[in-house]
Amino acid sequence: MSKLGKMLELEIFGVSHGEYIGATLTGLPKGIEVDTEFIKEMLSKRRPQGLFETKRVENDNFIFTSGVKNGLTDGEPLTIKIMNENTHSSDYSDLKDVPRPSHADYPVYIKEKGENDYRGGGHTSARLTAPIVALGAVVIKALLKKGIIIKSHIKQVGNIYDDTLLTGDKEILDNKYHTILDLDLKIDKLLEEVIKNQKSIGGSIETEILNVPIGLGEPWFESFDGVMTNAMFSIPSVKAVEFGLGKNFNNGIESNDEYFIKDGKVVISPNNNGGVLGGYTSGAPVVFTTTFKPIASISTEQNSVNLKTMEEVKLTIKGRHDPFVLRRALPIVDSMASFVVLDFYMREFGRDSIK
Repeated sequence: MSKLGKMLELEIFGVSHGEYIGATLTGLPKGIEVDTEFIKEMLSKRRPQGLFETKRVENDNFIFTSGVKNGLTDGEPLTIKIMNENTHSSDYSDLKDVPRPSHADYPVYIKEKGENDYRGGGHTSARLTAPIVALGAVVIKALLKKGIIIKSHIKQVGNIYDDTLLTGDKEILDNKYHTILDLDLKIDKLLEEVIKNQKSIGGSIETEILNVPIGLGEPWFESFDGVMTNAMFSIPSVKAVEFGLGKNFNNGIESNDEYFIKDGKVVISPNNNGGVLGGYTSGAPVVFTTTFKPIASISTEQNSVNLKTMEEVKLTIKGRHDPFVLRRALPIVDSMASFVVLDFYMREFGRDSIK
């Protein structure tokens, strides 16, 4: 099922090389602003740029088919369609029966009994993150009006590490790779080597959500961090999600978050748990890290099999692919996070609370 959420339900539809892709957001009350210029801005952040990203550049022309009137939601499901205008389906003609290594091709082929849409990954393609970002722009802006701020930065690429948002109030630079430290030149140099060697590279994105109300979450099985993790794993190529210190937690009291009074309010320090305790938001900034594997489509020859003839074959993948996806993934992570936050917010305070 391509759905996410309880009170705020996101559903995506379409395939990578179809006429269009889209998404529907059900549960928004009347009167929420739908700012088309902000949607275009968010989509532009997701759009490929430069030498280190895919050559498939879509204009992302979109239309709302329901849910909006005079720039505001009307209470009906908010549905958007985005046109696919730059497809090269012939690039995938050799892949009908030959699965690409480390892609979903093989399990989907078996599940669909060989009738799957193999062009660009079909419904499993990252192309479907475009309508997610478009509707995420509506939700992000609604949360901003409640003072809830979501921001992400590239935390790690290869052996290059950025500073962390987990310790102190850090600002993300308005640079090419959206980092706290100025790492543009280092990352460029690393990516040049990746391209030269016909490889791809993964890494991690750290996200901070400020001013989240205390107590969002429904443990056991609807914990805030559990649902957020599920949302992040819905993004193609995600392989790990860690809150706070994550795998770097140590034993003993040095890992504990303690309570203090500042300006008459309870504050939590140092926020090793990333703003979530026992599945509930704690009032501290929510901080988590999402790790992406290297994109599996590389032009180096690899081993595969022909599922029709059951013979081993050598495969060289053609087409337009992302050697590096983290910069484009930033608005996708922010958008996915926004749906989870608003869904929990409305569960706690009611559907009209966001107005």
